[in-house]
Formats: sequence, C-alpha cells, structure tokens
Amino acid sequence: MDRTSWLREFRCDCEAKYDSYAQLYWDKYGLYSNISHQQFVQEFLRLLPQRSTILDAACGAGRYEPFLLEKGHSIIGIDQSKGMLERAKEKFPGVNRVSVFHR
Repeated sequence: MDRTSWLREFRCDCEAKYDSYAQLYWDKYGLYSNISHQQFVQEFLRLLPQRSTILDAACGAGRYEPFLLEKGHSIIGIDQSKGMLERAKEKFPGVNRVSVFHR
C-alpha cells in the first residue's frame, strides 16, 4: 500500500473510532477533570483580551468550551470527527463548528 492510501485509511479509522466515542462522551466522561489542564486554561484565559474569538482546534465534543464560554469568549470549533462535532453542537448550539470530515 502506498503512503497516501495508508494515511487515508488510517485517518478514516481514526474518525470512525472518535465517532463511536461521541455518543458516550458527555454521559460517561463529562467535563475534563484534570486539575492541571483546568489551571492552564484559566491562565490562558487571563492572558486574552475580553470577548476574544478562540479557535478550538481538535475540539472534540467541546470539553473546554464551558470554561471559554463562561468568560464571554466566542469559539470556532474544528474537528475531524463528525460524531464529536454533533455531540458538541448538542451541548453548545451557539458555537460555530467546522468539520474536516474526510470520509
């Protein structure tokens, strides 16, 4: 198999795996509970001007979005998993989403 075909197949497999996790995401995993990550996000937010627009690359189901939205920021979420984007849209319908879905 050539490299381009291998990468395409690998990407599709990855997208399918994340799509399968999406349905359980908020029910099973909820908000991100890693304290050091939450502290990093809070420090990052202190450095931003008020009401900034933030690109949440690889946003998944929007795990960090509650922290960003509660501070009044706008978010553009981008992800390769269509399922994760749909899940994020359920939780945060006002956030602009961009899909890089490849299948």
